[in-house]
Amino acid sequence: MYSKVYLQRKIELLRHEMTEIAIEKGFSDDEAVRLSQELDCLLNEYRRLEDTGWYSLEKP
Repeated sequence: MYSKVYLQRKIELLRHEMTEIAIEKGFSDDEAVRLSQELDCLLNEYRRLEDTGWYSLEKP
């Protein structure tokens, strides 16, 4: 499981990397598509954790 801050940062970095690759190589480039799919997974995980509550991950 990821912490909220870690997951947010990972999403930001991956989104930036994907955008750079897509601009450089094209949106249908294999690497751009792979990064997009990875980003989708992280966004789905983030949404799932939002829906179930972050409290289960946070430690005092």
